[in-house]
Amino acid sequence: MRGITIIFFKNVINTLSPQSLLRLTAKNRLVLPSPNGSVITFKAKALLAKSACRKTAIFSASLRNLKATALACQRFSNILIVPCGEKWADGSLRPSLEDLTAAGGVIAQLKNRKASPEAQAAAAIYHAVTVEQLRQCSSAQELIERGFADDVSLCLTPNVSGVACQLVDDAFIAVPTAFSPCAAGSTRLISGP
Repeated sequence: MRGITIIFFKNVINTLSPQSLLRLTAKNRLVLPSPNGSVITFKAKALLAKSACRKTAIFSASLRNLKATALACQRFSNILIVPCGEKWADGSLRPSLEDLTAAGGVIAQLKNRKASPEAQAAAAIYHAVTVEQLRQCSSAQELIERGFADDVSLCLTPNVSGVACQLVDDAFIAVPTAFSPCAAGSTRLISGP
C-alpha cells in the first residue's frame, strides 16, 4: 500500500464513526471500507475505463459538502448522480432516504442545468425533507439506538465543508472549491451516515 498511512489511535477503537475521525489532521490518510460507496465507486471507475469519453471524474458527496461538490461538477457537460443506498442482511438493495436527499441536494445546487425527471424528483425531495425527518429515518434511528447520535447530528449538517471529494487513482482526495463556509484549515472531510 504505497503512499498510504493507516492511523491507529492508542486505546481507541477505530470505527467508521465520523466523530472518531475528527482528531485526524490534514496530512493523515486513512483507509476505510464502505460496502455501498466503495462498490459503486469502483464499478463506476471500471465502466469509465472502458468508455470512449476520457474527460470524466468521480466524486463522492454528502449533505456536508453539497455545494462544494456541485461547484466541482459544474465544468462537466453531463453529470450522473447515484444515491448509493444500503444493503439488507440478505444483500438486496435497501433504499436510503439520506442518500437520495443528498443526491437531490447536489442537483439543487447545480445551476442552469436541464435535469431528468428523476433528478427533478430527487431535488424536490431535498427541498421537502427536513433534517429532523432525516434524523427519524430508519438508518439514522438504528445508529442512534446503537449510541451514535452525535454521528447522526454531524452528518446531517448541510454545506459545512468547502471541499469536494474526487476519486484520484484509488483514493478520494479533497478538492478545494470557491465555496468555503469554514475558516481556513478547519474544513473536515466527513461523509454521511
